[in-house]
Amino acid sequence: CDAVADFAEVLRTTLEQHGTIARPKALRAACLVHDLLRFVDFQPGAGHEDDEPEDPPEWSIWKKKFDGMRHEKACAEFLRERNFPELADIVEPHGCMNPSPDRPTIEQKLLFYTDKRVMSDQIVSLDERFADFRKRYTSGKFTKDGDTWLREAKNIESNLGF
Repeated sequence: CDAVADFAEVLRTTLEQHGTIARPKALRAACLVHDLLRFVDFQPGAGHEDDEPEDPPEWSIWKKKFDGMRHEKACAEFLRERNFPELADIVEPHGCMNPSPDRPTIEQKLLFYTDKRVMSDQIVSLDERFADFRKRYTSGKFTKDGDTWLREAKNIESNLGF
């Protein structure tokens, strides 16, 4: 989350120099919490490490509360419950979903895009990141959804001028 926030700040500054304004504090806060509840939809074997640890006991409370939800929606609900609706609106559409949600604000676009460019704590190309997704989630196979999400990320990249 720190790497996503730092990269988003670099891109936000670049956009600002070309006349596109984004809310810096809202963007940074959303980036820092976007995967706060990522563990609610962990899939066995999909982690970055070969030796994935057991779930900590306290996760079970949150997994039960947000049962059946993807982490994006769970985090957005968590934020709304705590009276942070603007952050929730930025966080909620950051994932790869089918159908793809609208992302009308610059903050939503930047969070979606930077999240797809950061792998662990390294900035990588979209092609590298989506190859990582394929490896971890589809045994290296290309899928229609994965191709759609990669095109979506590349469209945002192009539209933002990166």
